[in-house]
Amino acid sequence: MKRKLRINGHSHLLPYPEEIPDYMQEKGIFWVDKDRKFMLQKDWKRPPVTDSSFFLDEKLEWMERNKLDHAVVLNLSQLYGNGLRVEEMKKALRFQNDFNARIQREHPPSKFTCGFVVHPGFIRSACWEIERCVETHGMQLLCLPTHYMDTIGTWRCIFDEENEPIFELANKYNLAVEIHPYDGGKIYKIRKYILAFSSYLDVGTMWRCISFFNIKRLSRKISKHAYLLCSWRTVGAN
Repeated sequence: MKRKLRINGHSHLLPYPEEIPDYMQEKGIFWVDKDRKFMLQKDWKRPPVTDSSFFLDEKLEWMERNKLDHAVVLNLSQLYGNGLRVEEMKKALRFQNDFNARIQREHPPSKFTCGFVVHPGFIRSACWEIERCVETHGMQLLCLPTHYMDTIGTWRCIFDEENEPIFELANKYNLAVEIHPYDGGKIYKIRKYILAFSSYLDVGTMWRCISFFNIKRLSRKISKHAYLLCSWRTVGAN
């Protein structure tokens, strides 16, 4: 009997330190230390790089060793662009999207499916980036955050009505859409949730409640757009 494909459905790739443009570190946006032990932003270290397989060559070896046929490479939440100036945000997202596009282009389609990300707080720019990634790079996986910071510093939900053009364009291009929860504590800052969740709830309990709430909203998006294929990510990655 033919062996079934083994697919890693939630993985990430980090650029090697020398692949990251100088301006990313100069602006404190994102970089990886020369020993490949930490992702860094501004004046503090992000959680450590827990395994060498977050880098391409090591990822390929890890996949071979574990008999994995295919990997779905999602975007890094550290590069969603929140809190950056508009031009810095555009450069950061374009760098990551072009990096993922190159990985997908330089390897057989059977090996990687790579995602691209947009910032919902800038709808026109987001739609342009979707068009660029699909039409120029042939990418078919749109990665979206559950929540994002708008132009006045307010945390908003991806399912708010003003983001409908993003879902309409994803539907037009028949994209797969991956929605990635992150930084659960910031959910407290989303205005519409303040009345829904009491402050005594621990973050884990709050997270499960909000995941259920957003999955219900996601199901309505799917029913509205015939060609949307969405997934909701809550687990770890490699």
